[in-house]
Amino acid sequence: MRAAVLSNTANLTVQELPDPVPGPGEVVVAVSLAGVCGSDYSLYNGKFGVPLPVVPGHEGMGTVKDVGSGVSNVTVGQRVVIQPNFACWDCDICSSGMDNICSEKVRLGIDINGVFAQYVKVPSRYVWPVPEGIDDQMAALTEPLAVAAHAVKILPPAKGDRVLIIGAGVIGLMLLLLAKLEGADLAVSDL
Repeated sequence: MRAAVLSNTANLTVQELPDPVPGPGEVVVAVSLAGVCGSDYSLYNGKFGVPLPVVPGHEGMGTVKDVGSGVSNVTVGQRVVIQPNFACWDCDICSSGMDNICSEKVRLGIDINGVFAQYVKVPSRYVWPVPEGIDDQMAALTEPLAVAAHAVKILPPAKGDRVLIIGAGVIGLMLLLLAKLEGADLAVSDL
């Protein structure tokens, strides 16, 4: 497969890599679309301090190409989106239901190869079927929308609340839309 490989800080090249093969509980997704996040830019500029080389990218959607043994939540040919942080499921934090902040989590496109490739291998519990009627472009925005929706869930704005959103990137704009749906009075600040 072809993949964009970050070999060193600010050194991203397209290379041929072996196609990933799913192990038990894993799926291989043929990537259709991938978003570029600010964290991808930070990784490119060496601000994560993680071992390189790596294939960046964590905002992705595509079609299941292959499944490993024990996978029952998705089938080959199904369109899916990818949840990019894989928890350990063994620590106290995961046991408490807060696996999203697991200190042992593996980050797609940072700790392991990500979606800036033709194919990506991920645990099956972290892929979610795309419903009919949602096109690929909308599905590709699922991960940043989930981040914004999680923030609104933690601190829900109510009608008439004054809300300041700092940063008008993709997630900031999604926060703006979600808060507006709740009737909040909004201000957005950015460079």
